[in-house]
Amino acid sequence: MQTAEMFRIFLDNLKIPDERMQAIATHYKNATRRLNIEFRGAANGFNNRLKVGSAGRRTAVSKTSDLDMLYIMPARLWGDYQSGINPQRRLLRDVKEALKLSFTQQEIKVDRLVVQIIFDSFHIEVQPVFETDEGHFKYPDTKANDGNGGWRVTKPRMEITEMRYFRNNKSSNLHNLFRILRAWKNRNTVNMGGLLIDTLAWRFLKQTDAYDNTGMVSYGLMCRDFFDFLHKEDAHEHYSAIGSG
Repeated sequence: MQTAEMFRIFLDNLKIPDERMQAIATHYKNATRRLNIEFRGAANGFNNRLKVGSAGRRTAVSKTSDLDMLYIMPARLWGDYQSGINPQRRLLRDVKEALKLSFTQQEIKVDRLVVQIIFDSFHIEVQPVFETDEGHFKYPDTKANDGNGGWRVTKPRMEITEMRYFRNNKSSNLHNLFRILRAWKNRNTVNMGGLLIDTLAWRFLKQTDAYDNTGMVSYGLMCRDFFDFLHKEDAHEHYSAIGSG
């Protein structure tokens, strides 16, 4: 079997099956509709949400177990979550209670930053956010400020935009390298988050022209060169995320 054919089969096996994709889409829709009913009085399953994480960056693979969604809260409610002890926890609890009305058979729990809806083979993490004037999002962190709660900022649109631009204008192999590395991470239980993997792969392809427009026949060499790049990386306390910094 030729190298290109092996990688084609490998990548096909990493795709999320259509049946599971449909189930995920339905759960996203139901969660969004319930939160729109609760906070806006409108039964719409698509507005005021943003798929983020590997789902939003289109780098999820078949073994992906956590799927992330931002729910954009109405701006008029910002003041309601600025007073009292840990209003961030109160916001997450309000979201949890709303979701329980639609997901009656699932465990729903508040984590530090999100509300988790637990299914058999995956879970959806819903993060309520308030949009800033710059198009970024403030999200609740219940353990910030010594457990008193606080707000942090995330910029997922910038990450998604950069990946789209890079794929279209630099390397068409970007997303496939992401997926291959996720399979490596899952197979070897590597302690790396998905955004770090995406950022490292992006940094690798950014510094070389060798794999800008090559086909799958080159993927063995691309993976070899990526791990060589990783091996030669200086020690980092942190990395600036792809696109958003």
